[in-house]
Amino acid sequence: MSLEPGDELLTHLYKYRANNDRTLDFLRTRQMYFSFPDEFNDPFDCKLVMDASGSDQDIKNWLSKLPHPDSVKRVVFDQIKNEGIKQEILDQHEKATYKAIIVYCLSEKKDNGLMWSHYSSSHQGVCIGFKTDIVGNSVCIKFSDADLPKLGYLFNSGYIPVTKVQYSDKRPSPYNIFRGTAEDVKPFLLQKDKSWEYEAERRISLTYPILGKKLIEVDKNSISEVYLGSKIDDDFSSKVKELLRTEYLEQGFPIKVYSTQCSRNSFGLEFTEITP
Repeated sequence: MSLEPGDELLTHLYKYRANNDRTLDFLRTRQMYFSFPDEFNDPFDCKLVMDASGSDQDIKNWLSKLPHPDSVKRVVFDQIKNEGIKQEILDQHEKATYKAIIVYCLSEKKDNGLMWSHYSSSHQGVCIGFKTDIVGNSVCIKFSDADLPKLGYLFNSGYIPVTKVQYSDKRPSPYNIFRGTAEDVKPFLLQKDKSWEYEAERRISLTYPILGKKLIEVDKNSISEVYLGSKIDDDFSSKVKELLRTEYLEQGFPIKVYSTQCSRNSFGLEFTEITP
């Protein structure tokens, strides 16, 4: 990982949430729900496109890494040379990537009207701010989940890197099954169409087969801001403020709460800190 220009100024990342019980449960339990890519509303997101073209030497190099006897490798080589790799096999490999990782999406922005409309019940929900830290030359969020060490020693501290999404009007070049490396997969995970650029997205990607679960507990100190939507109703607002008061402030966890107003001078949002 490496820092992007301006990362040192990034103090928070944001999650827009709807006005429902699941949002209240999250604030209470801090269990982040990580999604499989096929749950995303963008059908291109994380979709790996595979290519099976290669020279004889490319195929041999690829086969040399497989844990099969030489006799089997010779048979497979002849099959690939004579018949190629069937498209349905490539399709299966592409779909398998959807279950190999889980992703949590965040935004650099807390004041985007489209995000409020799409993900926070048309401004009736909340936007939660997660405190970031620079750790190991990466923007990170602190987690407290007991299963994170399964992912390796880098996760023992609980800090997980949050990677910036890039936007482009072109899809990544196909991943070559014979010559491709782990670096060649990254563009599919971290590149989206320019039409999504307004989201200013950052994302956390974790290996699902190792963790074996999709709910990951974030550290309580990481949740440091909550913005109440400009159209939030009194009942949901009261529930959120009561929960923040009893579960955070009264237990010694500082958290700032803001009301949101529509600006009188522009098509923007304005925030005012309040006492829960």
